[in-house]
Amino acid sequence: MPFFILQLVLIERLFNSKIMKKLLSFFWLITLASLNIHALLNAQIKDLDGNLYEVVKIGNQQWLKQNLKSTHFPDGNPIAKSQYVAYNHDSALVKKHGYLYTRSATLYNGFGSKIQGLCPDGWRIPNFNDWFDLAVYLKADTSLFSQYEIIHNIGRNIIDTCWITTFPPPNNDSGLSILPSGVYDSKTKLFTNIDWGTVYFWLTPEPRNGALEIEVTFIKFLKWSDNLDSKFFPIRCINATSTNTSSASSEFPVLNILPNPASTYVEIDTKINLDKVYLINSLGQEFPIHTTGNNRFSIIDMLSGYYWVKIYSEGKIYFAPFVKL
Repeated sequence: MPFFILQLVLIERLFNSKIMKKLLSFFWLITLASLNIHALLNAQIKDLDGNLYEVVKIGNQQWLKQNLKSTHFPDGNPIAKSQYVAYNHDSALVKKHGYLYTRSATLYNGFGSKIQGLCPDGWRIPNFNDWFDLAVYLKADTSLFSQYEIIHNIGRNIIDTCWITTFPPPNNDSGLSILPSGVYDSKTKLFTNIDWGTVYFWLTPEPRNGALEIEVTFIKFLKWSDNLDSKFFPIRCINATSTNTSSASSEFPVLNILPNPASTYVEIDTKINLDKVYLINSLGQEFPIHTTGNNRFSIIDMLSGYYWVKIYSEGKIYFAPFVKL
């Protein structure tokens, strides 16, 4: 038998062997699985106008990565022209920034804390607790919220790197890519805050009725007032299955680390029960710590630097920063 014919026979037997068939089946399964994973990682949501939105997963939450661009309510009814506007009436900006919407259009007659509003089916308007949970997951500083309704060390982690700012620069570590998409005031007829400064988002009436202000270093809750009545803000949507965890209550405790900075001991100044307390260093490593009866613990043996205290209390999680000298 000629050698090349012998080669063909051996190749045919190899491909028809049980081992090769199993290897080929395994290869195709891996290929299909990788395609499915790729599809999940690149999932897109479409609104009734045909606009596509990317999905970003942060902890247990899923958010749309772009602002809403829809001109129709999810039931198919058109949104009145008086209820939305492109920044500076420039339709070219909609692709990047989306439209600005009134509060009534945003909520679309919804009540409570879980409102679909203008969001596509399966998505809803974020309530305050959704934003608070996001802040907790990203280890933001919630210690001053009960006094000033402000959360520090969060803005730069959720805003897009194109944001025009001085210091500190945004890093968008979360991938949420919040844009400074501007504000429109129907009373003054003025557009402000495009590509820099501050961005605002409407909140559901419960648990905290108003709007959210986002800047480079913090986010802040704004209570509902007549001053907000004429404003048009962009919309971000969160998956309708998202549930609130750390912020199930609308009441937040006073929480301070004293003294701060410190060199020997620090005290957790709070009235909440300390179920578990952890220390987080600048590398993100967590260590359990044991406090004394007056909520004090030693930091003498710690290296100098920036730290977080992570507190579990009655099913909620709180963070507070301090500096070791």
